[in-house]
Amino acid sequence: MPLLLLGIAALIISACSTPQAVAEFSATADSGNAPFEVSFILGELADADSFSWDFGDGAGSDELEPTHVYESAGTFVVRLTATRGDSVAVDETVVSVEPGEAGWIVLDGGQDSITSFNTTQYTAIAFDVLGNRIDDPDFKWSVNASAGDISQQGKFTAGTDLGSFRNAITVELERLGTVVTQSKGIEVAKGGLHAFSI
Repeated sequence: MPLLLLGIAALIISACSTPQAVAEFSATADSGNAPFEVSFILGELADADSFSWDFGDGAGSDELEPTHVYESAGTFVVRLTATRGDSVAVDETVVSVEPGEAGWIVLDGGQDSITSFNTTQYTAIAFDVLGNRIDDPDFKWSVNASAGDISQQGKFTAGTDLGSFRNAITVELERLGTVVTQSKGIEVAKGGLHAFSI
């Protein structure tokens, strides 16, 4: 009987002497533009038999100190799970990724044909090179002066010169040193009588 108690005591002491898992890490950067590369480094107190990473974008790793590239824009919670036996510890940080350099513009709205002095509204949506939508882009609108006039909000007013104007409406975006443009043609057609003079 004393041997049995001695064995149980030894197991309890052994269990108590096993260090608990500790999760601690830092990131080389916590914000940037896509594609955004960041490395994760274990902290000095990190201690476990295994480490598991969740990068918050559907990807993960079992490497000790992984490097990950974020291609999607957004806010991601990075989670490190440290495990030793039944002991589990978790540490987290947040990585914010903005869209990268300009990729392309989708130009929509307006009309194919419009009569003099009438107006039509164009809209534009911008994406980075990886397909992330760019919020609040700083578009620059321009137009062939013979076709009419356009505001910096994309509202076009047809002029008095009639005809078909190829690539008359142009919208431009500069982002992170890259410039992209998109153009659209328009026809200014003969309309009703607006005024006459004698």
